[in-house]
Amino acid sequence: MADINISDVTNAGGTGTFDVLMAAVGTQVELQYAANRITGSDYANVYLGSIQAALTQSIQFNLQEQLVEAQVAGVLADNLLKAKQLLQVVKQTDVTEREMVEKESTGAKQRTILDTEESIKNYENVILQVDQHNKHVDDLSTSSKQRLLLDEEVESADLQQIILATDEEIKTAQLAEITSATSRAQSELTDKLSTTAKQRILLDEEKATSDAQQLILAKDLLLKAEQIKTTYTDRVVKDKQASKLGLDNAMKQSEAARQSDPTLIYTPKYTEV
Repeated sequence: MADINISDVTNAGGTGTFDVLMAAVGTQVELQYAANRITGSDYANVYLGSIQAALTQSIQFNLQEQLVEAQVAGVLADNLLKAKQLLQVVKQTDVTEREMVEKESTGAKQRTILDTEESIKNYENVILQVDQHNKHVDDLSTSSKQRLLLDEEVESADLQQIILATDEEIKTAQLAEITSATSRAQSELTDKLSTTAKQRILLDEEKATSDAQQLILAKDLLLKAEQIKTTYTDRVVKDKQASKLGLDNAMKQSEAARQSDPTLIYTPKYTEV
C-alpha cells in the first residue's frame, strides 16, 4: 500500500486537499445556516459529516494521484525500454545494410576492374596485330612506324587514366551518398524515438521508405557505373577501329606514292585534334 504524505492532505498553509475541500464545505454550510436551512443540532451533524466526507475524499484523492503517477511512471519506463529495443534493431539493421552495400560495392569494383583489364588486353592485341602488319610494309620509314606506335601508346595510357579516374569518382560518390543517407536516417530516428507511440509507428514507415530509397539509389549508382563502363568500352572499340582505318589509309597512300615515285619515302601527316 502506498504511503500518504500528510502535508498533501493538510498543512499549516491551508493548501492541502483536505484544507481546500473544507474551505469550500465551510462556506456552503455557513450559507445554509445563515439561510436557516440548517438549525440547532443539525448544524453540528452536517459539519461533522462534511469533515468526515472531506477527509475520506482527500485521502482517496491522494491515493488515486499516487496510483496514477505510478502507472504513468510504468508506462514511461515501458516506452523507454521499447525505444531502446527499437534502436537496437535499427542499429543491427544498419550494420547488415552496410555489409551488404560494401559487398555489392566490392563486387561492382571487381567486375569493373576485370572488364577494364579485358578491354586493355583486347586493345593490346589490336596493337600487336598492327605491329605485325607493319613489318610487312617496307615503304614506311622507321620514324613513321615509331610515331604510330608512340601515338597508340599515348592513347592507351590516356584511356587507362580515364578509366581509373572514373572508377575513383564512382567509389567516392557512392561512399559519400551512402554515408550521408545513413547519417540522415540515424539523426531522424534519434529525434523521433522520444515522441508518442503513433509517431514511432510513422518513424518505422519512414525508415522503411528510406531503406527502399537507399536501395534504389545504390542500384541506380551501380547502373550508372555500368553505363559508364559500357561507354568506355565503346570508346575502346571505336579507337581500335579508327586506328585500323588510319593504318589502312596510310598504307594506301604509301602505295600510291611509291607507284608515282619509287624513290619516295612516304611520311604520314598528322592532324591535331
